[in-house]
Amino acid sequence: MGDEILKPLQMLLFTTLSYGLLFAQTSSNKDETAVYDTLFETINKKRFGLESTVFASIKDPFTAQSKAEIDSPVAKPVEIRYTLYGIMENRAKINNKWVQKGGMINDLRLVKVTNESAVLANGERTLTLTLSQKGTRNVVINSN
Repeated sequence: MGDEILKPLQMLLFTTLSYGLLFAQTSSNKDETAVYDTLFETINKKRFGLESTVFASIKDPFTAQSKAEIDSPVAKPVEIRYTLYGIMENRAKINNKWVQKGGMINDLRLVKVTNESAVLANGERTLTLTLSQKGTRNVVINSN
C-alpha cells in the first residue's frame, strides 16, 4: 500500500524537477541569445572607411618594383694601396705579406721581382712597386 502512494509522488517530484530544469535552461539560453543579438547588431552597422579613390592612389605592396624605382646607393670600389716593404730572392713583402713570384695578392699576380722593385699585374693593369728610401735601410738579400 505504501508503494501505491510513493510511485505517484515520485513521478510528480521527477516531473516537477524536469520542468524546472528545462525552463531554467531556456531562460539562460534567452539571455545568451540576447547578448549575441546585441553583438550582431553592432557588427551589422554600416562602417565608413576610405574612399575608392584613396585606394586607387596607394601603390600595391605585392607587385615588384622596377629597377628605376629602387634608389640604392652605388658602392664605390675601394682602391687598395700596395706597399713594398722588402725583397728576398724571388719573394716580395707587400702589405706585410710575403708573396712568392707567381703568387697572388688580392686580384694581382706577382710577375717580376728585381733588386729594388716588384711588378704586380692582372689582365687589366700593371703596378710597379719600388722600395721606399725614407730614412730606412731596406735590406735586399740575393743568393747567387
